[in-house]
Amino acid sequence: MSDEKKGSYLYFTDGTVDLNLTSDCITHTYRNTAKMKDVIRSVSPIEINAFFNACFVIGGYTLFPGGQRAGVQTINQARGCNLKIVDRFDLTLECIRRQYLGIPNPLENTLKGYWDFFELFCDFRGYVEFFLLNDLVDEEFQRVNFHIPVDDEFPSLPFPKTVDEYTQYKNSTLTFIDRRTEGMLNFSGNQSSQNGKFGL
Repeated sequence: MSDEKKGSYLYFTDGTVDLNLTSDCITHTYRNTAKMKDVIRSVSPIEINAFFNACFVIGGYTLFPGGQRAGVQTINQARGCNLKIVDRFDLTLECIRRQYLGIPNPLENTLKGYWDFFELFCDFRGYVEFFLLNDLVDEEFQRVNFHIPVDDEFPSLPFPKTVDEYTQYKNSTLTFIDRRTEGMLNFSGNQSSQNGKFGL
């Protein structure tokens, strides 16, 4: 086993593609973000802490390929450092949607660097359905349902700008991860039932 594999919690290979996979939190409360301080200090600390704690469920995490590749940041790094994404998963998903269609986007360079991972799912719909992200897209898989409205051209620093926007962002985020967690649990329960049916 290579040193690269030894350092990985989850490793995938199909004989042609070799990937280290890492978990990434796909929610962000921005409670310690300097550029959000004027909004955050106007929200109850109890509400902020409840939001923070509610994010630590299985539906609040996903898998991305890990391990640094030459010339690109990891996806985790890029979406956190890019000032047009600011760690928002809805905007990350929009970049992934555009990348599948060959449309320029703020994470284009990084996504190209890890495209062997995304090719495993064939297309955007395949990616969304595999990771149970359906509640964040429309029924035709043509549009991302953003947590708060954004311009088509990815504005810089797309943080919630007001308390009302932050509340909308929070509620939308929590609804998404609650439904995704429920979907994961239902999927797990169905798989267990099928295994039991066949005596596995």
